[in-house]
Amino acid sequence: MSHGFTEMAPRRLGLRRRLALLLLVQASGSNRFRGLQAATSTTFTTTKTVDPCPSATTACECAAGEICVWKPYAQGGGVCENVGTKGHIDCFLCAQQAHCATITCPGIASPCSCAASAGCAWDDAASGCVSSLLSSTSCTACPTQAGCDVDPPLLASYYPQRGGSHSSGADLRVVLRFTKGVKWCSGSSTTDAVSFWCAGSVNEQSVPRTHMQISSGALTIDMSWYLSTVQLESARTCGISILPTTICDEDEIPFAGLARQDYSFQLLDTNPPILIDFDPNGLSVAVPLDGSVNLLWNEPVMLPVGGDLQAILSRLEVDSTGATSAVQSVPIDLKAPSAEIISSSLLRIHLDTLLRAGKTYTLELPVGAVTDLAGNPCADLPAQAYNFRAATGGDVVVTQGSTSSTAVGVVILIVSLAVFCTLAGGIGTVKLWRSHASKLKAYLPTEGAARRKPVKSAPISMAVPETSKPASYESASASPFAEEKARAESAYRSAAAAAERLGKDAPGNPSNSSTEAKTSATGGGTWAQRPSSKAGPSPKVHPGRDGFLGG
Repeated sequence: MSHGFTEMAPRRLGLRRRLALLLLVQASGSNRFRGLQAATSTTFTTTKTVDPCPSATTACECAAGEICVWKPYAQGGGVCENVGTKGHIDCFLCAQQAHCATITCPGIASPCSCAASAGCAWDDAASGCVSSLLSSTSCTACPTQAGCDVDPPLLASYYPQRGGSHSSGADLRVVLRFTKGVKWCSGSSTTDAVSFWCAGSVNEQSVPRTHMQISSGALTIDMSWYLSTVQLESARTCGISILPTTICDEDEIPFAGLARQDYSFQLLDTNPPILIDFDPNGLSVAVPLDGSVNLLWNEPVMLPVGGDLQAILSRLEVDSTGATSAVQSVPIDLKAPSAEIISSSLLRIHLDTLLRAGKTYTLELPVGAVTDLAGNPCADLPAQAYNFRAATGGDVVVTQGSTSSTAVGVVILIVSLAVFCTLAGGIGTVKLWRSHASKLKAYLPTEGAARRKPVKSAPISMAVPETSKPASYESASASPFAEEKARAESAYRSAAAAAERLGKDAPGNPSNSSTEAKTSATGGGTWAQRPSSKAGPSPKVHPGRDGFLGG
């Protein structure tokens, strides 16, 4: 047995060696197969990733592959093929290629079309499409492009609130808050784009940009510089207006603007009424014993509600040291019938039965004696700030009223009287000239006459009985006295000349002619005599001479 076991040992060793060799050969074959399989798989994957040409359906998609060319079909469309080297596609087939920008960009008229073209950008300043690889088209020019916010900014809140009020006087700051960040639009006006308005004002007040500020999506408008110069007498409706394209968001999308009727608030009056004048003003004009005093304010006022306030009327006297002091005081209720408001801004206080003749008084008013229409109370009027004097029996009582209106009335009266007197004098002068024009013309020498011509002698008139006077004589007797006197003088001169001629022609001594012409002591005839200044014409002649008729 041992011998047989010994023979089998070498044989087992040989089988083991053969089996190990066989396994080694099989393993080697398996590794070569795996390597070949891996190499085949890698080559297929690389080819599929690098070659984009077969999947391209347009010329521009084909141009995106660097080793592709586009072959168009005659009926439209085409196929993209891999040429293995740098391909070239004509700009006519695909204008969006980078090397085509300098050719195609200037011909694009739409901002959005320019933004969609490769290598092109819209120039806002030039308003045209240019070739640019560094800049892009702004959202203002084309808000619909990718990455742009096309929603404009909107107002989110107001201060003061719409329909609200502001009661801080001139310290007004309007704050408008937007839904997004905003800024001033490029090219917007810096002077008149934002305005402050108030109802009843003719013009709006433009707000300079120096009084406005944009921060954190809010516009703050300071109006204290303007309201400090305005005197508010009552509440007023005011607001802010903004022109379109004044405020934009960060993408230059403009705010639509704020119209006048879209935002307003009440600007309340916070200034108290101020006392500006008295009537009577001073001691020179006395107040009637049953009269009143007037106090004028700078705005419409009203008496306080309730009427529990009182004015104090005090009589003043001067003591031995010269000091003035109140010796007697009387309260006066600031309500009807003791007090009333006249013409909206005049406080009248009645002093019936409260004054003593010739005495001096002072009037005091408490705080809030009157209020303006917004309810602001007036300041007090201290003692001896307003003094006046009561009338005496010898004073001329002047009707109280407005001093300015009285002065205007006096001036109007004086001017009216002057105009009336001037017109009356002119009319009288014209009438006087017309009534005596003919007489003045007869009296004055005519133009070019060297001297006045002597008056021609009128024929001798005869004495005619009153009963037998003709109508023409009666009309002559009714002539003015000056004409009758002239006629009488002419008749006298004619009669004297005739008598002188007759005396020279009579027989006898010529020297006796003057004696014969005299009146005889017993005869009744006389020569012609000069008429007196008071009597009318009475021509008398000598009855004994030829050519004369009896008187």
